Amino acid sequence: MAVQKYYLSICEFLVEQGAKLNIKDENGYSEIAVAICHGHTDMVEMFIQHGADIHEYNDDRCTLLHMAACCRRLEIVKLLITSGCDIDAKNNDGNNAL
Repeated sequence: MAVQKYYLSICEFLVEQGAKLNIKDENGYSEIAVAICHGHTDMVEMFIQHGADIHEYNDDRCTLLHMAACCRRLEIVKLLITSGCDIDAKNNDGNNAL
């Protein structure tokens, strides 16, 4: 909820207190995936700095880069690429983020 509402300071505090970053919801989305879909670039960066898995994927094997590209989040696409995500990863349909 704090991610969706863009409560950056609360999210950062929770992460610093040991909140787990890579737990997925019933749809296969983690906190970083939700932040990506909502376009919260600085929150995505904070999650990456605190060890979020940038190589994760959802149930359709869409990576975070797929999600950022589909949501038209250019700054997040750039951030993920410079952070080392796999730009060639393919989803269940055989498509990469391009």
